[in-house]
Amino acid sequence: MPFSPDQLVRWWRVFWWTGGFTKEPDLPSALVVIYASDLEAAQDRVEEAGGTVTRPIFAFPGGRRFHFRDPVGNELAVWSDAERVS
Repeated sequence: MPFSPDQLVRWWRVFWWTGGFTKEPDLPSALVVIYASDLEAAQDRVEEAGGTVTRPIFAFPGGRRFHFRDPVGNELAVWSDAERVS
């Protein structure tokens, strides 16, 4: 998505001071990605701990992953290079 010059300046200022970790809704931010050998079990644990899955398990080049928000609202992802566990 293209950004206006004002949005780019604002993003740069936020990025410079926060390292990309921001909750501003119209600015891009860092996505922390955690590795798990058993993705399905990791998703179950996230939900049991109060997290909300925002993007269910999907395949991408290099493996599979899912995205979730923790109870505070931070978005994170969990990935695995392993195939689905039977």
